[in-house]
Amino acid sequence: MSGSRDGYFILGDLDYYYLNTGSTSISNAESGGRNTLASMFARADYSFNDKLLLSATIRRDGSSNFGADNLYAYFPAFSAAWRLSNEKFIKSISWITDLKIRAGYGETGNQNIPGNNAFDLYQPLNTTSYYAITGTNVLTSGISQNQIGNPSLMWEKLKSLNIGLDFTLLNGALDGSVDMYQKNTEGMLFPVSLPLQTAGMASSPFRNVGNMQNRGLEIVLNYRSPSTQEGGFTYDAGITFATNNNKIMKLAPGIDSSPYAAGGLTTTIFKVGMPYGEFYGYKQDGIFQNATEVTASTQPGARIGGIKYADANGDLMFSTDDRTALGSPLPKFTYGLNFNASYKNFDIMLFFYGSQGNKIYNVTKNFTDFQSFPSAASTRLLDAWSPTNTDSWVPSPSALASPLEYESSSYYVEDGSYFRLKNLQLGYDLKNIKIKNISGLRIYVSATNVFTLTKYSGLDPEVSQVSSTFSLPGIDLGVYPSPRQFLIGISARF
Repeated sequence: MSGSRDGYFILGDLDYYYLNTGSTSISNAESGGRNTLASMFARADYSFNDKLLLSATIRRDGSSNFGADNLYAYFPAFSAAWRLSNEKFIKSISWITDLKIRAGYGETGNQNIPGNNAFDLYQPLNTTSYYAITGTNVLTSGISQNQIGNPSLMWEKLKSLNIGLDFTLLNGALDGSVDMYQKNTEGMLFPVSLPLQTAGMASSPFRNVGNMQNRGLEIVLNYRSPSTQEGGFTYDAGITFATNNNKIMKLAPGIDSSPYAAGGLTTTIFKVGMPYGEFYGYKQDGIFQNATEVTASTQPGARIGGIKYADANGDLMFSTDDRTALGSPLPKFTYGLNFNASYKNFDIMLFFYGSQGNKIYNVTKNFTDFQSFPSAASTRLLDAWSPTNTDSWVPSPSALASPLEYESSSYYVEDGSYFRLKNLQLGYDLKNIKIKNISGLRIYVSATNVFTLTKYSGLDPEVSQVSSTFSLPGIDLGVYPSPRQFLIGISARF
């Protein structure tokens, strides 16, 4: 519930500002929703001589977010493992401490959509359903549809297959795992845009729009230095590495592609054969340098110093068909490194993380690099195109620039790769402290987000997903940057 008013008589005492003392702009609103999730599952586990391990589960989930015919779905899963290190032919290998291969398959469901999606909803609203039928100034109330239901909507299913290897070597000094996986998402839940001319002002329903596939490799390695005498130098280090190949396999019947918008720009396209969240728009082909180039172009609003778009389809004519894929927000691989060490009473902990090969759609350029928001100009404009700076790809500011220059294009798309020291901690342990009831005291200083190496021009390359009723990855609408924090602490043992 919410309410608001204006028109308060200024008395200088803030205690007077109750809602009912306002005299103008009186408004109130209320919204709500409800949904139910009911689940049950069964599980069985089996172990034979601690060598053969089997596990199986099945769950039945029901959600009120779907229509009556599709409330429930079943999700099975099973896994098997063989601990090779317990076999005689492996036990004789002294440097193998533990070795296990495993495989698993499982299905899970997603019902994370707004409630009541299965139903047509109506509401009385004076801007859409009130009319002066009698010809006077008196409005007659009516109702209008504000949501189109989809009673045939079903659960989104994720089917995962995984094959892995776990190992511990050299009496525990080295351990890790290697995993290969494939994940198929079937019946992805997304809202589908409908033409206003036939659908009216009602919100678009969610549909099971298609299938998506993820394939990848994950590697984890950890090393621990052999123990030494007390107070000697010891350390452990670990690395993680992961790749993921993403592809949309299928969309709804009759649909080959579907564009989506964020921040007032059509930033993203879902298209069969492309990665999830692929950026979409015109490809910048430089800046119009002179009147000859402007005259020869069929691009509407072409001007000297303005963005020039590439003829992506090769028909020698500018059109909306020249829009093309501009890069994926999904990284080619991610990696991490952690390092811990101690010497006498000192210790240090470091954690690095990196992402490589992903793109970021910097929507904030729309507000800072064009004349539509001149008070928020970016320092990039100091390097904008001019007759004496013809190598720049930043368009010259102009109040006469065509709106086409602001539309979705590769001008907004940047390399989002980065390498970051996420955590650093230094500590000193007062092991022999003599304070009553205290057996130990450790003093430490730590910092987060210590430094970031990146070519991205935005505030932070670690951009989270744009979330409303669904998510579009890699879009920067002005994300608040990850803060650099410093902490001094004391921990005691009693």
